[in-house]
Amino acid sequence: MDEELGGTATLDIIITEPFQETTETIFNDDDDLFSDDLFEDEDSEASGYWWNIYSLNKLELIHDHLDAMPEIGKVLSVASGVKLARQINDGKNLNDLELALLRSVLPEDIRETLLYSYINKDDSIVRISTRVNESSTNLNRKELLEKIKVVC
Repeated sequence: MDEELGGTATLDIIITEPFQETTETIFNDDDDLFSDDLFEDEDSEASGYWWNIYSLNKLELIHDHLDAMPEIGKVLSVASGVKLARQINDGKNLNDLELALLRSVLPEDIRETLLYSYINKDDSIVRISTRVNESSTNLNRKELLEKIKVVC
């Protein structure tokens, strides 16, 4: 393992959008009050769970926690891109509008390669890609997986 693969093995962590029960609709379809949503994107299938500031901040905390674990080497996720965007934005966090614009201005090939490798197209599932330090003498895979479960 150390000589051929650099002493690490990949471990992908998949986090899904929490299940949300649907609530009873107060208005029926005959009500004209909410018939047109001015902000609805008819081409988008995104649920928006992970692609917003609140959830991305939560993902970044998970990312950083994993990155701090001695058993884990490199960590890559959507949070990696958000951190890069923050650096480009003079250290300021992006807001939800800027996130939406960022996603829309990315060329399709880059969006497919970079973004959709870590978040599915409807924003309901994210993937965190890690490298486990297999050559660590203190590595206990079962304990590591339990620690990761608690974090995620």
